[in-house]
Amino acid sequence: MKRSVECPQCRKKVAEVKKNATLNNLIEKYLDKHPDMKRPQEEIEELEKTNKITVDVVEVTNKSSVQPTGANIPSLFSSSHFLDGGRVFNGGGFLGSNLATFAVANPQSLENGKLPLQPVVSYNLDNELSESYSGQEMEELDEAEEENAEEEKAEEEKAVVSALLPSCTSCLQKSAVSSNQTQKCASCDKFFCLLCVSKGAITRLQSKAPLTMNVGCLNKNIIEQQHLTRYIHGNGLTFTQVYENLLNDLVAKKINLRSGRTFKKEDEMCDLCFRQFWNELLYEYRTSINESLPREVSQRPKCWYGNECRTQLHNIEHAKKYNHICDKRNLSQT
Repeated sequence: MKRSVECPQCRKKVAEVKKNATLNNLIEKYLDKHPDMKRPQEEIEELEKTNKITVDVVEVTNKSSVQPTGANIPSLFSSSHFLDGGRVFNGGGFLGSNLATFAVANPQSLENGKLPLQPVVSYNLDNELSESYSGQEMEELDEAEEENAEEEKAEEEKAVVSALLPSCTSCLQKSAVSSNQTQKCASCDKFFCLLCVSKGAITRLQSKAPLTMNVGCLNKNIIEQQHLTRYIHGNGLTFTQVYENLLNDLVAKKINLRSGRTFKKEDEMCDLCFRQFWNELLYEYRTSINESLPREVSQRPKCWYGNECRTQLHNIEHAKKYNHICDKRNLSQT
């Protein structure tokens, strides 16, 4: 233990030093069967002289000191030292309940019902007595230990709170503020830190101004996208104007999204969710203007698979011939 405070078997910090009962029993049984393997008595006496731990159990208090528990320890204090509520008192003040000491009661010197103590000693591996502390010094040590305990508790609480804080979806960092001070998307409910919000990670729906449609709009059908673009430009409109009109109609409940969700103009939404939201609005808009489109477009037969059709993505002729802005047919509709 002079070199390390770790147990050679489990590698944890040593709490006490004592005999290994299992190993000792095995050695004793082995020596009983093989007496010739015993050490000579002279060698045993020499080893006993160099042995620094002469008690059955030694409690470790720090890296270099241990605390013996057992008898045969010389008396260091007078009978004025006694226990009071588990703490050591020396007439001038308490030495502290956490003092690394060992006391042996002397039943022959009871005074006024108090239990006097014979030895109060700290023992180290070098077999030397540690420095004695006065009552005031021990009180200061106790206060310092309490402060350290409070600091450790505060650090633990801080770590728990940090673990519970939401992570920013954009920068993946733990938010430096509580969840009620962060902002989250009205669609996916994911959190964003204030720094990413200030950079435009999420914005209000009324502040959005899309200039065109997304690539994934209208089932990714480029034919349907061309028909809608010609209609909007042909009526002297822009996609931003169409968005504002559709947002007003959604708030006024004149149109409904296919997802069934409702939003307000003040709601904030991330870019990923807004693209999906914009696609839903344009799909509803394309459905509402079908009769206003040219006859060769509006009178096309509906595809059996509707908006779930996969052929529309790679077969241009199929996409031109059939209308895919509709739901898939059921067998009952045949």
